[in-house]
Amino acid sequence: MILFNTTYLVSPTVEKRFLYWLSAVYVPKAKESGLVSDPRLFKVLTGESDGISYSLQILADNISKMNEFKKTYLETLEKDLASTFGETVLSFSTYLKGCEL
Repeated sequence: MILFNTTYLVSPTVEKRFLYWLSAVYVPKAKESGLVSDPRLFKVLTGESDGISYSLQILADNISKMNEFKKTYLETLEKDLASTFGETVLSFSTYLKGCEL
């Protein structure tokens, strides 16, 4: 299982619009793909003085499906995010794989 985590730094002036965009655009497209599942949104509680941070996490069965999602869907979603919000929403993404303790 691969966890895809994207952390967003959101200007307070666009927070409500951004959250709506995630729920109305990003999440439906991700689910539609059939390549990823179980989207979860978390508000980051450790302090950012420049805005509000959110973490969006989605799962893929394997790295192949995650790469296909990235190539086929994510690039378009990231372009839409940039054209809609410009620099008022910044993001970075990471892939994570679970490990045994």
